[in-house]
Amino acid sequence: MVDAREPLPQCSSADWEENVSCIVKEFFEPAGFRLRTVSRVPYLSTGDLTTSYYKLDEALLLLQLDSRPVVEPTSSGNPAGDGSFQV
Repeated sequence: MVDAREPLPQCSSADWEENVSCIVKEFFEPAGFRLRTVSRVPYLSTGDLTTSYYKLDEALLLLQLDSRPVVEPTSSGNPAGDGSFQV
């Protein structure tokens, strides 16, 4: 199980598609999920004094739990000390 306080991967590309790909590869796949489909959907946010609203791009992901084993830490901890896990 992953600690809820663990920071999410930092995906900082200016490109929406690259950021979605990064979060899937760095977060969902290691957690045992496989991406089935992705949609780019609009999100309208309330504005401020200069703009009445903002249109943002959101990602709607359909994920499937992969049949392969989920990555788990070894029972003796992490012998390498680098944050890696063994399957």
